[in-house]
Amino acid sequence: MKKPLYIFCLASICSFSLSPVWGKSQADLPVDEIRDFVDVYNTIRHEYVEEKDGKTLIDYAIKGMLNGLDPHSVYLKKSELSDLKDNTDGSYQGFGIQLEISDGKLIIITPIPGSPAEEAGLKPNDRIMKIDDTVIENISMSEVDRLLKDLDTVTLTIERQGEDTQQVELTKTTVNLPSVSEKVLEKDYGYIRVLQFQLDTSNQFDNALEGLINKNIKGLVLDLRNNPGGLIASATAIADTFLPAGLIVSTKNQNTGSEDKIH
Repeated sequence: MKKPLYIFCLASICSFSLSPVWGKSQADLPVDEIRDFVDVYNTIRHEYVEEKDGKTLIDYAIKGMLNGLDPHSVYLKKSELSDLKDNTDGSYQGFGIQLEISDGKLIIITPIPGSPAEEAGLKPNDRIMKIDDTVIENISMSEVDRLLKDLDTVTLTIERQGEDTQQVELTKTTVNLPSVSEKVLEKDYGYIRVLQFQLDTSNQFDNALEGLINKNIKGLVLDLRNNPGGLIASATAIADTFLPAGLIVSTKNQNTGSEDKIH
C-alpha cells in the first residue's frame, strides 16, 4: 500500500509549506538552466505553429518536472487538491470510479459500491479507451480529472479482457464512499474489507472488528484488494492493530532534515 498512502500527504505538504520552501529555493536557482527555460518558453510562445498561452506552458513545465521524479509524485492544482480531500472525507460528486494510470493506460481500480459505475457493470482492470470522443492514451491523471470534472453525463468506451469493446454511459451523482465493510465467513472467520483510507476509516474499522469479536470469530481476513490508498494516519492506525510495538512508518523532510516517526 506504500504508493498511494503518500499521495495525500505530499499534496498537503505542497499546499501548506509553499512559503518556506520557496524562500530557500530562490537562493539555489540555477541561473543558466533558468535562462534556457526562459529561452524555450519565449520560442514556443512566439514561434510555435499553434498559439499557446503562458499559463498552459507553465503547467506543462511543472508537470514535466514531476514526471522526472518517481511515478507517485504529482502536481495538484487547488481545485484538484480540494477534490482529493473530498474523496477522503467520504463523499463527492462524481461517477464512482477509482482509476490509475498503468503503462500509459487508464485502468479502473474498482467501482465504488452503489455508484453509477458499479450499476453500469464496470469492473476492476477494465481499460478506458475513450472518454466521450477523446481517445485515452499516454494521459496524466490530472488530464483525466479535467475531462471528467465538468461533465454531468459521460460515455466511456471500455476494453475488457476476453470481451468485445463496449460503451457505457454514466450520470454524475453524489457518491458515498463507505471505507469499511464486514461479515462472518464460513467456519466462523471474520472478514473486513477496507476500500480506502479515509478520515474516519480507523474508527469504522475498530467498530467492525469489535462487532466481529463479539460474534466469537476464530480468525480474521483483512481484504485490501483494489484499495487505492488514502491518508497515512488512517492506514497506520489500522496497521497498529496487528503489528507489535515499534516503528510503523517514517517520513523525512529534505529541507529541515527532520524525520517524523509513527509508532
